[in-house]
Amino acid sequence: MSGIEVRIPRTVPCPIEFEHEGVTGVGIINAGLVDFEPRAVFGWQLSILSFFETLDDAGMPLEADRAALDAWEDGLAKQLRGAGERPNALWFGRITWRGTQELMYRVYQPELADAVVRAVIDSEAQPLPFEYRIDPDEAWSLAQWHLDAVRSAGEAL
Repeated sequence: MSGIEVRIPRTVPCPIEFEHEGVTGVGIINAGLVDFEPRAVFGWQLSILSFFETLDDAGMPLEADRAALDAWEDGLAKQLRGAGERPNALWFGRITWRGTQELMYRVYQPELADAVVRAVIDSEAQPLPFEYRIDPDEAWSLAQWHLDAVRSAGEAL
């Protein structure tokens, strides 16, 4: 993909709320990526799904558990982005629903992101059990529902 000019947009957190299978979920999606082009440059989606062990009466994680996971995810974000001027991963969003929290990134080089996540697994430093996957997605079809939710949230304002 050499020769393509890519301007990395600033991160614009957009809160969303939704209902799926009769259960309310919440999230924050990076609205800065709604109109991002060229999408194929970050043509992989990394999804890290953490499992909360304790939930409140509404089925949402306890504040202490969420805060610990958020702090861990912030450190992970820096590693996934990389130290250079050109990021390897762009933070896409975070969804909390039915006892899970999904952290999503758009990724340039999946091998680098995979190495970061595997190193985290090997270090056993994660606060909660999680699973992950990195899928090819040049058309951003895996991100479409989230992008549509951001557009809807913007229209509601």
